[in-house]
Amino acid sequence: MILKISWLKKLQKNVKPTLTYGVLSLSLLWGLVLLYSAFTSNLLFFNRHKNTGPEVYPKNTQEYTEALLEQHIESVESLIMGTHNGKPNFKDNLSKYDDLFKDASKKYKVDCTLIKATMFAESRGNPKIRSGVGAIGLMQLMPRTARVMGYPSNLTDPRTNIMAGTKYMALLKEKACYEKPANNVCDVKKDVKYRLAAYNGGPKCNQPGDGSCAVRTAWECLHYDAYGQTRSYVNKVKANYQELKKKDWGC
Repeated sequence: MILKISWLKKLQKNVKPTLTYGVLSLSLLWGLVLLYSAFTSNLLFFNRHKNTGPEVYPKNTQEYTEALLEQHIESVESLIMGTHNGKPNFKDNLSKYDDLFKDASKKYKVDCTLIKATMFAESRGNPKIRSGVGAIGLMQLMPRTARVMGYPSNLTDPRTNIMAGTKYMALLKEKACYEKPANNVCDVKKDVKYRLAAYNGGPKCNQPGDGSCAVRTAWECLHYDAYGQTRSYVNKVKANYQELKKKDWGC
């Protein structure tokens, strides 16, 4: 009986450490499996989203817009103004929105003075103005466009309106030439006029004209009466930009 008890005690001493080590080993192994699983999942997620372009999203959605913007945002915007025959539509400076222009310029990488020049052409600084077709505020945004830009409401608020308008101006670096950055008659890198025209008349205005005017964009074809306002608008914004620069009223 004494021998049996001694043998049982000896067995218990050997079994407990063995079970303990086994449990610890299994726990460690399971932890490593979970860690590896999390690592590979995150890696796959990163790679999938790293390579995601705007083409995977429906057009005219906020997701499509954000993905498209990621393709063009640079640290500095280089503008080519080209020629114009317009006149500025303001006489006095309006500096109270300059800080908002600077914030929007920094966030969306659009030339600050170009934003201000566009604002003068659109509203002359009136944040409450509404057009006959429903455009609202300083940058005269249509509510649908603002929603796609991620600013669904409060368009009479200067900050909201300037941010939404500037984001749309940034997007037009990729979409101004009839939903592309360039075509056979339009190239946003060669002249800012194509982006300005698209802001006013929509990207469709930068498709080729017809007949003898096929070598120009539709809005540049003088017989297209529908784009008369767009032609005037482009000249006006360019004139505003140069006037702001000349008088050191830019931002």
